[in-house]
Amino acid sequence: MAVGSPSEAPACSALSQELRKLLEFCDAQWRNLEDRLDQAQEATLRAKVEELEQHWGVQAADIACLTEGSFAWKVKGRVQRVMLAPLAAQMRQKVLLLGNSFVEQEMSEEAATLVLDELLDRWELEVEPLLGLASQQDERLARRARRKVKLGAAAEAAKVDLKERPALWEPAQSAVEALDGPVRRLAEFVAEKLSAEATERLAAAVPSIIARAVCDWHWRGPLAELQQLEGWWESARASLQGHVELWHRLVEEEGLFLRRIDRGVDALRSARQLYVTYADFGTSAASGGPWPDQMMQLLAAAAKEMTSRLKPVRDSAAWRVVDAAKSIQKQLREQELQSIKPGPWQGVSREEGLQAFLKAFFEAAGVGSAPGGEACGAVEAAMVFMQRAGGLSTLLGDLQAACGGPKSSVGGVLEEILRASACLSEDLLEVLDEPSVDSLFQCARQWQSLGEAGQAERLEAALAADPSPKTDVSGRQQLVLLRGLHTFLTDSELRARLPQASADIAALTGGARTTLPSQCPDSESFALPPAGTEQTHSPRGPYATRRKARFEGEPSPSKSDLEPVAAAMDSEAFAPGPLVPALKLCALGNNNDNNSSNSNNSRQWLEESTRPGTGRSLRPSTPSWLKPPWQRPDTPSACSWTRPDTPSTVCDDSEVASLPRYKFVDGQYVPLKSALASGGRTLPPLQVGSQGYPCAPLSARRFSKMIQTERQREVDRQAGIQRKQEEDIMNSNFTRTTAEPRVNAYIPEDDHGLPKAYGVNAPFKPTIAGSTMRHIRKPNPKPIEV
Repeated sequence: MAVGSPSEAPACSALSQELRKLLEFCDAQWRNLEDRLDQAQEATLRAKVEELEQHWGVQAADIACLTEGSFAWKVKGRVQRVMLAPLAAQMRQKVLLLGNSFVEQEMSEEAATLVLDELLDRWELEVEPLLGLASQQDERLARRARRKVKLGAAAEAAKVDLKERPALWEPAQSAVEALDGPVRRLAEFVAEKLSAEATERLAAAVPSIIARAVCDWHWRGPLAELQQLEGWWESARASLQGHVELWHRLVEEEGLFLRRIDRGVDALRSARQLYVTYADFGTSAASGGPWPDQMMQLLAAAAKEMTSRLKPVRDSAAWRVVDAAKSIQKQLREQELQSIKPGPWQGVSREEGLQAFLKAFFEAAGVGSAPGGEACGAVEAAMVFMQRAGGLSTLLGDLQAACGGPKSSVGGVLEEILRASACLSEDLLEVLDEPSVDSLFQCARQWQSLGEAGQAERLEAALAADPSPKTDVSGRQQLVLLRGLHTFLTDSELRARLPQASADIAALTGGARTTLPSQCPDSESFALPPAGTEQTHSPRGPYATRRKARFEGEPSPSKSDLEPVAAAMDSEAFAPGPLVPALKLCALGNNNDNNSSNSNNSRQWLEESTRPGTGRSLRPSTPSWLKPPWQRPDTPSACSWTRPDTPSTVCDDSEVASLPRYKFVDGQYVPLKSALASGGRTLPPLQVGSQGYPCAPLSARRFSKMIQTERQREVDRQAGIQRKQEEDIMNSNFTRTTAEPRVNAYIPEDDHGLPKAYGVNAPFKPTIAGSTMRHIRKPNPKPIEV
């Protein structure tokens, strides 16, 4: 049809109506297909609900839940992807006249835009506005023509109609004609592919597609675990076979579990092959059909067998092989160390080295005896402790300089211990500034932790690997001092006794053991295990810090916790707790405020800080080249070990290990069983005398600043209260409004109470402030969209 003909408006309107009906028909047919597929899915799931619950672990609530990520949501997505995605790709090819390569590309993409939606959007956003605008302008032109005819200008009206009407309908006509071809091709495709027979044929293929979705949903977990187990076993087997002797011993000792892992992995692979072989249905509309009962039974049996075989391999045999490999590696390492020829380092005895070390230690410390007695205070104890720590630092510095500096292997180990001793000295300076029993005990625990990070073993290995014999006098003396340092690092009881011992070397080297104090009813000797320290990346190295550990409220110890430790546990896994010079609690001065606020926290933390830990784990460490199939933290339990990733066993071990077994009473360790038998002795309150030590300058400045801050806060608080009172007085009528009084209101000054300029009915008559007050509200500007 030529543009500009008089019949432009009727023809465009008729064409638009026809295309609109075609689009409505296509949209209705597509929605009918989607609804029919949803009905088929719901009917299939409800008919197979018992089978799904019995063999596939799908509950009835999962079938009705359509939230994102649920089972029903996954099944619906599978049905739409298998059924509707190919139809959408074919529709796009038919409507837009694209080639076969585009169809293949669209088939590979899951989220393809439906061309029907694109045409509907174009019609609503482009064609409909143009048709509405053309109709309005045409109606306006017709009204103007009728007025001209009434005025006798019919010829002029016809001339204007022929000139302006085609220009009005030209944009709408062009938009409708642009959609004419695609819409008609879309209608032909829908009539062919989405007829009633085609819809029922697609709905009949839905059960098999749902069956395949159920299989994939159930098998996704076992298949992922099998893939993880396969990758771990391949890498672990290659690493173990790379160590020939270790692999031979592992085959001899744990060959049963190795064969069990191999057979289990092979059986799991066979089950996976059954899944790949049997699950060949429901991948397309052509391969769909009714519910495959026989295949589903075979796949359910294969899934059950795979789960039953996967659990013992994953939870038992794999961990047994890992633990056995670590144990064998530890034995091989010990045999390797024992096979090394004894050199100059092995020729130095422990007693000789300890005597030389203690002599040099007390000479460097510059003290002859440690203060004791009831009058010993925190400051005196900290001073003695600082002298001992300074003596150790001096001795370590001399040994490091004699060994070639921190770059050598021995010097590197000495550098770590020297840093820890320097940190201890700095902490003792803080104790002198703010003396307290808690801080002193923290320093004692830090002293006790020296050597617990493996420095003794590394020092032993570095000196044993040195082939050069020390024949001269200075070299021999250096080896003797290093042997004494090694004894100091390995003997936790010696470290506990050194801070409070006098310079009596014979008493320290005479083999005396730490015994319970005479106040204890049982008076049995015991060794206090050290608390576990966490490996950090602090400049302190692996030593414990002075920060107070935060503990939650712990339950009361049970009867089993108060019993002695079983004799089957290794006695070498325990070490005595930190000991400091005996102190009287009244030596810190008399400060009732601090006593009332901190006595409970200090007592509770004191008990927790001196509580023994679980000791070292008897289980060997994991080699760097052999990782377990599932990463899990090491559980430091000396009594027993179970799977650490099992929540119940880990919780039991941690609870038993964290229960208190000792209490600190009058400067001495007392077992809880003995304390309960003696009548329930409790810690005395912290009593501080009126005479105290002067505050350090830094503490005085901090206290003064704190007082000034509190005073300023009090002044600000009082000023705020005063401002609030003034505001309440000004708004005594409790009027709450966002309005402002009118600025140009006339306030009368005569006796009648009326405005002079306006009379009785004055528009600005003053009223009592309230809801009836005339006012002007604040402007509320609206944002302007550009």
